[in-house]
Amino acid sequence: DNCPRYSNVPLGRNIKLFTDLRFPGIGQLLQSMNQSFPTRLNAKRVGVLIVDESTTGERDAIDFIKKNPSFDLMVIAIGDPYTTGFAADLASDPDFNYLVRVPKYSDLSTTFSQVLDKLCTIIKRSFVISLKH
Repeated sequence: DNCPRYSNVPLGRNIKLFTDLRFPGIGQLLQSMNQSFPTRLNAKRVGVLIVDESTTGERDAIDFIKKNPSFDLMVIAIGDPYTTGFAADLASDPDFNYLVRVPKYSDLSTTFSQVLDKLCTIIKRSFVISLKH
């Protein structure tokens, strides 16, 4: 859904066609995510976004998140914290609940339980808050 049109380029033939492709940034992805959430009253809207050093459009995405607090965003940042520092700005507050850092893609499977624990905490917390209102 987020791939550019005509992106099925045989790499052996014309590498320039592939390198000229422009993929949409995460700002557009977050807008699509926001539009696809259900409109049920009091429904918890939580998105999970995986980013790495090749992620583009992070400034637009950060602006979008700040202007549209209608959903929470958990961010899984893969790679060096220096090159994925923007992930903390994308993650909902408090970012220690909404941000998971993973050194490399091969470590994702070992952090899966950490991600699930954080998601469960977020959902439980929102359920308790909704009961108080």
